[in-house]
Amino acid sequence: MNNYFIKVKKKKENYLIKNLDKNLGITIGNSLRRILITSLSGYSVSAIYIENVYHEYQSIKGIYEDIIDFIIRLKKLKIKIKKNKNINKQDLYIININLINKKKFYAKDIEKFTDEFFILNKKFLLLNFSKNIKFNFKIFITYGKGYVTSNENNIINEYQKKKKINLIKMDSSYSPVINVVYKIKKHIDNEDLYIKIKTNKTISSTKLLVKTLNILNSIYCNIIKCINKNFFFIKNFLYFKLKYLLYFKKDIYLYLKSKKIIYIKDLIKNYKILILSLKDKETLNLIKLIYTKYKYET
Repeated sequence: MNNYFIKVKKKKENYLIKNLDKNLGITIGNSLRRILITSLSGYSVSAIYIENVYHEYQSIKGIYEDIIDFIIRLKKLKIKIKKNKNINKQDLYIININLINKKKFYAKDIEKFTDEFFILNKKFLLLNFSKNIKFNFKIFITYGKGYVTSNENNIINEYQKKKKINLIKMDSSYSPVINVVYKIKKHIDNEDLYIKIKTNKTISSTKLLVKTLNILNSIYCNIIKCINKNFFFIKNFLYFKLKYLLYFKKDIYLYLKSKKIIYIKDLIKNYKILILSLKDKETLNLIKLIYTKYKYET
């Protein structure tokens, strides 16, 4: 086994994993990329509520943008929770926004109406107003993993069902990862893996890489636990006494006992003899079933 080490390149989003065994680079690179893109969590706008607006194809007097343009821009918000806020990730967060006589509405303006979150892309323009109007609406923020369609967002769907209001739901991209690219440099005896992680800046790429490695480690550890648990069960089952198996008739059990077949392992060992000597179909089927399932474990 080679001694691996990881190096952060000049830019913090570039990483180099050196001294990998041959053909291991593509395995690790692909695993990391898949987890980074699909299995990491974050916050996203999942719905909006505007009074008397029932779908995204409507327009509002005094606003240049259509609702659908507004939704597309809301999806691009980079939302981060404030460090001193201890909030439940399963909750739905509603930001009530009241705009009066605004000419432009930027992402930074959302922060005035919430104590839980701040927006990283503050200068991102969301709306232009053609005249002085009052515009009140609600933004619904949820915590999730990967990419979730509007129909799959249970928190939003349950809220809408409970409150019976006309929410304009939207697909949510929770992952803080924008893109992951990796390449492999081959040497005579080993290979290097170069990986570049581009994020939306709500969390550092180094933290995301560590999270991803922990997720992979957790998956493999759970698989190992499952294998060990099943192995322990099988080994113990082989020493299970036949008299506790309710499926065997009493006379059959006495016959087996006379042949010194006490445990499951004994039954498997003497399988061929039993098949030839027993005539009861039900018993034969049971013995065949046990033998087929555990013959390789003895």
